[in-house]
Amino acid sequence: MQIFQTREMKRDVDHAISEYMKAMENWKKDHSLPMFEANEHVKWTGNIKYAMFIEDWVNDSWAIKELEKLGKL
Repeated sequence: MQIFQTREMKRDVDHAISEYMKAMENWKKDHSLPMFEANEHVKWTGNIKYAMFIEDWVNDSWAIKELEKLGKL
């Protein structure tokens, strides 16, 4: 277990919130999704061969088509 001071996490939390807000605005504007980004603290997550999801998920047009099929758009 680790204990983190809130101030130590502020930058990461603020960044995550900011990216989420941008993604929501872009979605409302033109139904675009943010590009896949590797975790900056765990660089190997950017290598698609280690991804824990199907490669198609990196492509936003595939994800949008799937959402449309499910009636979520």
